[in-house]
Amino acid sequence: MSKRGQVTVFIILGIVLIVAISLFIYLGKQTTTSDISREEAEVFFATQIDPIKKFVQDCTLASAFVVLETMGQYSGYVMPVYDLNDPHLELFMPDEEIVTVNYAAYQEQCPADYIRESGCFVNDFPSTVKMKHEFESYLENVALNPDIPSVFSECINEFNQFKQDFDDIEYGGIDTTVFFEDKIVIILNFPINIKKGDYNSVVNDYLVEIPINMKEIRAVSSSAINLIIEGGRGTELLQFKTDLTQRYTSELSNGDREDVIFIAGLDADVPYDTEVNSLINYFFRLEYNNPKLVDPYKFNFLVGVDQ
Repeated sequence: MSKRGQVTVFIILGIVLIVAISLFIYLGKQTTTSDISREEAEVFFATQIDPIKKFVQDCTLASAFVVLETMGQYSGYVMPVYDLNDPHLELFMPDEEIVTVNYAAYQEQCPADYIRESGCFVNDFPSTVKMKHEFESYLENVALNPDIPSVFSECINEFNQFKQDFDDIEYGGIDTTVFFEDKIVIILNFPINIKKGDYNSVVNDYLVEIPINMKEIRAVSSSAINLIIEGGRGTELLQFKTDLTQRYTSELSNGDREDVIFIAGLDADVPYDTEVNSLINYFFRLEYNNPKLVDPYKFNFLVGVDQ
């Protein structure tokens, strides 16, 4: 055989070899994506949906508690109010903790044509609706935004712990709906598309419940604020605290409730001087106790009274 003939044979063999390898790879891929039937895929997805849902709900719960702790510190606001027209106060607590507290209400000079024995007050204490709106908005736009560095984004970690079980995981944006009733309810719309072989499934619709009664917390806080606005001071406030404790103790013993609120802080001599007011400050720290919570939920607020 001539050298030219030998070269031709080698070329043909090379082409055949390349075609064979390409065919092998192609068929291998086809086998990989088709090695699970629809019935097997449905069974597989059914076993994976609940763990993913629980994972998202746990991450949501951890993130929500961070926001709620902030709201408890800032008197129902997600962010502290630093505007001089809505003043705040940095308190140095006995345990050397520094706490920034918003004024729920503070006294100011009454208009010349208005006389009120107990004085005039600016009441900045947010309503339950406003608290809910701030909480819901902050969750959706910041705390639960998977594209912003946060407790939530670090927790889900792009679902890396599940990727070994799937061929692909994709997720989109988040919508939240919040209810403040006898507990906090978060309804989360966060579609997650999981793929295995030629099949895919969407995980969505999450429900998170937090055993904190914000309506009750606000009601108790508002009662204390209104008491001061109406002229109640040291003796009246101590009696209010005693009556509150007795009421919850009675309701607990009668089995009417399991969650209670106690006033842990009530100080009248925290100095505060600004260009806006010179006030005697009544600091309240409410502790909301529920056996379903690991630790009591703390809620602070401040009422400033003209000296």
